[in-house]
Amino acid sequence: MLRLAGIHVTLHEEPICPNPDDPKSGIVKARRKGGEPGWLNMDQYQNAANPRGHKDVTAAQILAQLDHQIDLFAAGLGTTGTMVGTATALREARPELRTIGVVRAPNNPVPGVRTQALLSPTGFSYDKTVDYLEAVGTVDAFATSLKMIRSGMLVGPSSGFALAGLRASLLRHRRQWEDHIRQYGRLHAVFICCDLPYPYIDEYMQYLPEVYFPPVQHDMENVTFRSRVKFSPDFEISASEAFRRLYGVTPKEGQQLEAKGVSFSLQDNVEIWDFSDAKRFAEVHVPYALWKTMDDLEIEVASGHPSRTIFVFCPYGGVSLEVVSQLRAKGINAFSISGGMLSWSKADMPRIKSEFCMR
Repeated sequence: MLRLAGIHVTLHEEPICPNPDDPKSGIVKARRKGGEPGWLNMDQYQNAANPRGHKDVTAAQILAQLDHQIDLFAAGLGTTGTMVGTATALREARPELRTIGVVRAPNNPVPGVRTQALLSPTGFSYDKTVDYLEAVGTVDAFATSLKMIRSGMLVGPSSGFALAGLRASLLRHRRQWEDHIRQYGRLHAVFICCDLPYPYIDEYMQYLPEVYFPPVQHDMENVTFRSRVKFSPDFEISASEAFRRLYGVTPKEGQQLEAKGVSFSLQDNVEIWDFSDAKRFAEVHVPYALWKTMDDLEIEVASGHPSRTIFVFCPYGGVSLEVVSQLRAKGINAFSISGGMLSWSKADMPRIKSEFCMR
């Protein structure tokens, strides 16, 4: 759309977990370019107009629409300007207001927001305005957005992210808010919807399992790969059980060995296939995993495979389930790790990480 408007575009790509101090990072590049003649860097991370706009406009709209009756405010933290500006003005009108800052769980891509560790580039004192921090992952953000879309609200994953964080915090501090409701008879909570779903439609299909979407019916003979596969409950295995079968130790024993600097080896007659994209695989994967593509799968299915058990990974467990379906159809013993690398990472099980994802 930018090119359609005649705008010259320079693409920049960096890891899911970029180092904000890296001179090759997008933030540093923009600041350096902005210092050149004829260029202006709007610098959303340092520009005081960012929180000021939310203080003057966003907060004013919320107070007017709710007649100043607001008890809880939630927003995703990226530049943190939305939270800092809005919460500052809301607290001037409602000193008892409580706020929830929603951050991205590590290694979980969600547009526009950051992990707590990656908030350091911002020049705004978000920690002075946030009462509770809540981490939300990719699946929860996209799934919540999808539910909102189907309820008539055309909002994107960052909006689902904010609502998911609000709900998680309400559950975490349930007793406190139940006491509030008993005392005042209600709880007015507001969260920010800051995006539309249209730029991310393909990502909904990528990050959420097929069960979230109605099947596509084909009246032609050559159907798509997705529509042909058939799943069975025994195709999936939990991350902890997979770890035990792969390495012959429990996850806790594996963590203890890793802490001591002792390596553990892969069991005989097992293989690990990871169908993440190449960039994601380079950033993080399980020990001894082999990177595979769908082209590799077609070759393996066509040629058969030695009598080994294949444990299949992908970022969130959807693609791996399809792969296992194809392998099982050819008599190859295979399992999909339920929840993919996300569940493996949540359990903090040993994994090989690049320098960028250490933050």
